[in-house]
Amino acid sequence: MVITDVEKIIDELVELEWYKVAAVSVMSSKGKIIYQKGANWDLTNESKTVLNALKGRNSLNLMGVDFAVIYNTPEAIIGTNNAGNGHVVLAPFKGGILVCYIMPKADPSNSLFNIQNTALKLNGKV
Repeated sequence: MVITDVEKIIDELVELEWYKVAAVSVMSSKGKIIYQKGANWDLTNESKTVLNALKGRNSLNLMGVDFAVIYNTPEAIIGTNNAGNGHVVLAPFKGGILVCYIMPKADPSNSLFNIQNTALKLNGKV
């Protein structure tokens, strides 16, 4: 794994989705944070929550914010905060999980295609 490769891939996503994706974490499938980008975004202590969300949970709490799962497939999970505090998208890939925070007024499903493509680019890099 080369951090610069991961960083470049995440930078491409953030550039594509600059008005929607506010923060990103790349986590190994064991829960280790590999890379993070975004102000006030630190999932270092949230790995168990993210890993449990992949097991089919109906909700998750990241950094004190509750997200209800509104979309759940093997390729991606979308959670939304009913109080208007944004959304999260989790996209598993070979070796890890891509976790994206989506701005409150953005529709996370509109970013899903680019997030899933980014996860595919991360396959085997973690």
